[in-house]
Amino acid sequence: MDKGPLIRGIACLLALLPLAAAAMDKRVLPPLMTVDGTSQAQYAKAWWQWQKSVPGPASPQNDLTGLRCDYGQKGDVWFLASAPNGKAVERYCNVPAGRYLFVPVLGQLAAPSYENQYDCNTMKKAVVINWPNISKMSVELDGQAVSNMAAYRQRSRRCFDLLGAVSRERLPPKIFPSAFEGFWLMIKPLEPGEHDLKILAKYSSGQQDLSQNIRYTINVY
Repeated sequence: MDKGPLIRGIACLLALLPLAAAAMDKRVLPPLMTVDGTSQAQYAKAWWQWQKSVPGPASPQNDLTGLRCDYGQKGDVWFLASAPNGKAVERYCNVPAGRYLFVPVLGQLAAPSYENQYDCNTMKKAVVINWPNISKMSVELDGQAVSNMAAYRQRSRRCFDLLGAVSRERLPPKIFPSAFEGFWLMIKPLEPGEHDLKILAKYSSGQQDLSQNIRYTINVY
């Protein structure tokens, strides 16, 4: 039996896979690059403050449809919310043209119950993500996967007040020191029209299991 054509076909397919990943990666900003002079680690801190700025059902994290996708958005970077742990969510999100998308993939947050309950180093150690414990982490945009997800890790350089972005008029408590570690993507502004974004992640630390399963339809207008 002649196996030559089959072998050549597989070799051709394997050769195309890195090209597809490279095409996708051109749509993602390298993790050390800034937007408007702000690092992606700083955006990750601001993302946590944004997501935690509203408690309960009104939180962007608990939006199951995308209806509140425009909550608190400002500037050139548009935050996408994570989903409740372990819950599959589909959202439709209208995004103005010219915006970067800051996409949560997998993350851990440590926040005290009251100010200075723990020191900063303790909080940083509590959120460390061990790569071997990640059983799944993938992002696809319009059918193309991001490669080398390990490169997109961001973490707290300094501890911060989790509710530091909430208006002082609302008299928020000071949730300091808070710390985070995780993986985010900064997607470059997309062309107008609808785009399909899939986020899958599974992590087990022995103390807790984290799971994300989110599908966004991003409508750029």
